[in-house]
Amino acid sequence: MNLPIKKPDTSFFDKDDPIKVKIVKHNRYTTPLTHNHDFYEMFYVLEGEFTQSIGNQRFLMQTGDVLFITHFM
Repeated sequence: MNLPIKKPDTSFFDKDDPIKVKIVKHNRYTTPLTHNHDFYEMFYVLEGEFTQSIGNQRFLMQTGDVLFITHFM
């Protein structure tokens, strides 16, 4: 079992930017990284499908789906 890596918000956001919003397009076939953090994450599936794992749950995400994730653990 892989323990989650704690990702600080500074690894995602500029510390001097008061608006903490970032849009990132995930590459296809990216190796999953078990992690947690102290901010919300939103996924929107533009096209295709993928499986999102949160804890012991798995969610099949398909075109048009939206998922909001709060921090975990």
